[in-house]
Amino acid sequence: MKKLFLYITLLLSLTSFSQNLRLNSFIPKGWKTIAAIEGDLNSDSLEDVVIVIEEIDLKESKLKPRQLLILFKNKNNELYSLKAQNDVFIPTVDYKNEPCLEDPFNKDKVSIKNGILSINLRYFYNCGSWNIVDETYKFRFQEDNFVLIGYDAFDYHRVSGDMKSVSVNLLTQKKKITVGQNIFKDNNAITKWSDIDVDKSIMLKNIGTANYSYFKKWI
Repeated sequence: MKKLFLYITLLLSLTSFSQNLRLNSFIPKGWKTIAAIEGDLNSDSLEDVVIVIEEIDLKESKLKPRQLLILFKNKNNELYSLKAQNDVFIPTVDYKNEPCLEDPFNKDKVSIKNGILSINLRYFYNCGSWNIVDETYKFRFQEDNFVLIGYDAFDYHRVSGDMKSVSVNLLTQKKKITVGQNIFKDNNAITKWSDIDVDKSIMLKNIGTANYSYFKKWI
């Protein structure tokens, strides 16, 4: 019993320590940071950090996994605690299966404003398709998790200019679909509002790879 107590005490100590680390301690060996942004995400007036890391591999043919980490800054020191992690949400570059698709992720398209984390992804094919899909996910810290509260996306054809868009508010469970737009000329766009059926919150930690599947679902 005494040994069990000591083991549990040590385990709790190690767990606590792992949540009170400097930024570089969260980056595993063999990985690199490809994006980092600061901002207050939990309304405590401290600069939290969102980082995207990528595995380093010398083989160009191998897919390089990416991880999204959200770190809360501790009040009493310059250390951080890991609050959320997703190992598949940020798409990786897959030149083998999709050689024409440029990297959807842009480090300059991650932002924090008014406590909302926004991540923008752009699907541009330099061959095989004239369409471009641009999507933005908006997450907010609530229910002790990062929850998807908004989703915006548009799809346009680079030659014709025809565009359609969708804007989803998961707080009100409403979506707005707009069709008939054109990026080259003024058209009479048609906008339609409707309800969405989401029975439970969509958590960042559980969301799958972003491949505009939500766009296909809600458009």
